Amino acid sequence: MFRKQRLLLNLILFFMLSGCNQNYEIYGYQKIEKNFEWGHIGSKLRGTQITDGRKTVVKSPYKLFLWFDSKTPLDKFIKIREIKLKNNKSGEIVFHDYPNLKAPFTKQDKNHTAFFLFKNIDMIHDDIELFLRIELYHEKGQPIEERASLFFKKTYQKKNEIISH
Repeated sequence: MFRKQRLLLNLILFFMLSGCNQNYEIYGYQKIEKNFEWGHIGSKLRGTQITDGRKTVVKSPYKLFLWFDSKTPLDKFIKIREIKLKNNKSGEIVFHDYPNLKAPFTKQDKNHTAFFLFKNIDMIHDDIELFLRIELYHEKGQPIEERASLFFKKTYQKKNEIISH
């Protein structure tokens, strides 16, 4: 038993020293979701992956994924009137736009979901607050305006993986 453990340890050491490993540094954020009477909002910030030799870093610029789940099929589409990302530590506004983007709700499993993507958000890796002003359009009647604030908690992960060729 001891021989097998030692052999396994030597093999792992051999692969690590022979250059068959990849080091990762991931400056990420936790996925967030917030519930409302009409459904919920979900969001994720995903960094750009940059590889230099045996080191891969995931960092700025980030992509912001947004999704809206409606509880009722009567909701037709959603419009983002304003979106803002603020650095919680410095108070700096790192992204601000009035896009007036519309997306229809489409059937996804049990819910009706609308998706948005914002690219190339250049920012320092710190806790971030997302502010949204949206309009929810129903089959009948006036749109419902909603304001939302969601908080992204930063994460950091460092790992080393053995690469198989």
